[in-house]
Amino acid sequence: MFSGSPYYPFASAAVLKLADDGGATLFAGTVEMGQGSETTLSQIAAEELGVPLSDIRIVSGDTELTPIEFGSFLSGGAFVTGKAVRLAAEDARRQLLEMAARLLEADVRDLEARDKVVSVKGASHRRLSYGEIIAASVKQANGDPIIGKGYHKSVPDAGLHPSLSTAKGRWTEAYGFASQLAEVEVDTWTGRVRVLRVVTYHDCGFPLNPQIVEGQIEGCVSMALGQTLQERVDLREGQVFNPDFLNYRLPITHDTPAMVSGMIHSNEPHGPFGAKEVGEGAVSGVMAAVANAVYDAAGVRITSLPITPAKVLAALAAAGRGGRQEEE
Repeated sequence: MFSGSPYYPFASAAVLKLADDGGATLFAGTVEMGQGSETTLSQIAAEELGVPLSDIRIVSGDTELTPIEFGSFLSGGAFVTGKAVRLAAEDARRQLLEMAARLLEADVRDLEARDKVVSVKGASHRRLSYGEIIAASVKQANGDPIIGKGYHKSVPDAGLHPSLSTAKGRWTEAYGFASQLAEVEVDTWTGRVRVLRVVTYHDCGFPLNPQIVEGQIEGCVSMALGQTLQERVDLREGQVFNPDFLNYRLPITHDTPAMVSGMIHSNEPHGPFGAKEVGEGAVSGVMAAVANAVYDAAGVRITSLPITPAKVLAALAAAGRGGRQEEE
């Protein structure tokens, strides 16, 4: 699965403003809709800046206050926006160290930043807190605070533009990989398919927040099961006949099978701290796993989605076994 894509003008920007207490306010346009983006982006900023997570305040999704953001889609939140956030934090940290170097009369390469304190390597008594450095910076800059800026465009150096017709081109900087196993039960009388268990493992690079990653993987499974077994747009004569969630049924908690999920740790050199996508990569694999499990259980191959009872019964009847035809 893609980690962002050049197929759209997929780009993100971030701004990080340092505060008097050494904390920071992060401005990012990505929308938090349950995927944990605010936590993950704050973690990236805190790690790069060298401050506790609690010292990062985030403003997100407000287009009046935040810089450019092309949207939370194509699994680009942590990867594309995350890179912009890290660049913004790097920029702010660079300015912080340059100011500290002037105040401490030291080479910036001889400084180290830790626990909101900048000190000279090998001379820890020569030190300044982030707050002291920021106060001096504001004074010398006529009131201007330290503001870091970051911008990232997915595949900025793509020489081969992606093409569906030729199946060539570079679609993304990093691909996620996943593997799924599904266990199902098929009722040959009603045609109903019941998913008993799904096992899925996902290579997401370095998991920035394992709990959020696990939730994303399980969300992929739920989304995939809806598309595999239930969801269908009833489109006839140019009109949608099921425009509400009463008739376009999504999976609920009761429909969720037992899940076993895991992460394969790797290091993605293009991603922030080695991370890559996890938001959608497990979806397509679950669909195929369920379809293969239905074939293994009932001996019939369903080649279109959703796998409805009617399709299963029709396939069983065409194969000359099972279902109501056998009972009659």
